[in-house]
Parts: sequence; structure tokens; C-alpha cells
Amino acid sequence: MFIDCAVSGRVQFLVSYDKDLIDDSELKRALFEFGVEVVEPLHFLEKIR
Repeated sequence: MFIDCAVSGRVQFLVSYDKDLIDDSELKRALFEFGVEVVEPLHFLEKIR
């Protein structure tokens, strides 16, 4: 559900502590093709500073 929302909403970041999302390199690669980067909250804060 969150992945669909991120792609259809054309977000730049999907922020989560969920290790299933963060550690899945195939999913991250597929989402990156849609312009979505999966990041942990602290990494997100660093990126937007």
C-alpha cells in the first residue's frame, strides 16, 4: 500500500524503519526507476538539510 502511494504520488523519498524495505536491494532499485528513494528517518533528515 505504501509503495503504491509513493509511486503514484511521485514522492522523492519513502521514509521507513522497516528493514524489509530498507534491505531489499531489488525493491530499492525498482523504486529508484520511479524516482523514489527508500531511506531511514535519520538519513532522510540529512538529505533534506
